[in-house]
Amino acid sequence: MGEKAICDEDLLNLVICAGEEDSVEGILRKIVQVLSKLLHSNYAFVLKRIHTTNSFQEVYLFPDEEINLFHSEVVKSATKTIQCGFDAVKSFNYKEQSYIILSLNQYGFIVLQYTPGFDLDQQTKLVSVLSHLGKLMLIIEEQNEIKAHEESLIELEKFQQLSLEVNHASVFQNNFETGQVITTPHLYYYLGYSDDELPKTIPDTTKFIHKEDIDKVMEAVHSHFSGENTEYYAEFRVLSKRGEWTWVCGQGKVTERNALGEPVLLLGISQVISQRKKVELELIEAKERAEESDRLKSAFLANMSHEIRTPMNGILGFAEILKDPELDGDKRGNYIDLIEKSGFRMLNIINDLIDISKIESGQVEVRLSDVDLTKAFWYIYDFFKEEVACRDLELVVELPQDEGSTIVRSDLEKVYAILSNLVKNAIKYSDKGIITIGYRCEEGAVVCYVKDTGLGVEDCMRQKIFDRFVRSTNTAKTKVEGAGLGLSICKAYVKMLGGNIWVESIFGEGSTFYFTLPVL
Repeated sequence: MGEKAICDEDLLNLVICAGEEDSVEGILRKIVQVLSKLLHSNYAFVLKRIHTTNSFQEVYLFPDEEINLFHSEVVKSATKTIQCGFDAVKSFNYKEQSYIILSLNQYGFIVLQYTPGFDLDQQTKLVSVLSHLGKLMLIIEEQNEIKAHEESLIELEKFQQLSLEVNHASVFQNNFETGQVITTPHLYYYLGYSDDELPKTIPDTTKFIHKEDIDKVMEAVHSHFSGENTEYYAEFRVLSKRGEWTWVCGQGKVTERNALGEPVLLLGISQVISQRKKVELELIEAKERAEESDRLKSAFLANMSHEIRTPMNGILGFAEILKDPELDGDKRGNYIDLIEKSGFRMLNIINDLIDISKIESGQVEVRLSDVDLTKAFWYIYDFFKEEVACRDLELVVELPQDEGSTIVRSDLEKVYAILSNLVKNAIKYSDKGIITIGYRCEEGAVVCYVKDTGLGVEDCMRQKIFDRFVRSTNTAKTKVEGAGLGLSICKAYVKMLGGNIWVESIFGEGSTFYFTLPVL
């Protein structure tokens, strides 16, 4: 029996079947299926050439079964045969079984179990067809790699664009020879600008920067240009389309210099850092508040030492004098009065400390009721009129004309506490003149006030005096007693009642303390 050859119809069928696929895996599957049928082969696999090394990778097995030891040994034999030298068709035997190896050009090789009966040496057309199919697979793989690379670049660009958009950042390139600027728009979009308003030149860029920050930015640029710093970095404010100043950080590096070593291109990124700057400022303020709190506590302890010792020394000293049986009645009465005043002074200090402690620990409760403000102010007048008269002062009540009682929903005891502290404060800081208490009705609120003609408050202290342990910096000029807690208690109580407290003052002429009570 003569050897059978593969006819043109078989080759045409091979080309058609392979051409129906659009992937390397599909073409391989068709080639192996057709050749296995022609050669009556029940076993085949494909080895793909790894071009960076003299080795191969198995990419297809027919039929698709689990790899066993037998298959592994056949692959080793095929690989060894190929590495010994190869033209177009080659055969080898393994355990009394014949195999043929057909070249797929630079792509690799097909290995099929071979049943003798075909004239392999004369199959030049088959070799040519497989060579062209191998080239086709290489082209498809190359196109797939290009496509995958392009898709990867597209995904990377999307990621970069999203990253810039989310971070409100723009990549820029400044040309210091031509003065031209190339920039992505994301930062400027965030600031409210359109594409037409993007900077085109370096002077255009500086127009966005706060005038107080321009020198700082230019100093950072020149420090990098001179080699003092390895990169350019600066934090500055830029103007948004809405007219608001937004904090931005810019950083970058010189990417090109001319023959003289002078910088030509500066490539970098500018990014909004408003949130970070806000946190930084809050931390600085918190640090300053903590330091101020420590200072105030130290001042408070020193002040408390003096404020408590003074009345205690008075009480103990005069109590010792009262032990003298020969002391006359008038002196005895005077000393008893002094002991009583010192006792009241001690009681006020202790009450203030207890009140501020309760406020700090959140133990103060608000008990709302209908409060008649007219009665409340007259009560305060009656309570303080004798003390005011003894200080050569006059106490005056100002109430709305032709209006009956003004009723608000509030906490009467806290209203009394606020007014009492403000009146006591006015008495302490006034040597003579008038103290006026009153209120007026406004839309949605009642504005209460205590006015004096005393020392007044310095401009720098108008906010600070409502803090704990703070008193006017000029109290040394007047013999003023107290721990500096009264106004902080007033502020806390007013806030609990839903109002606001503030002071208007002309230093040396007097002050007016206002607080509001909401009308519900």
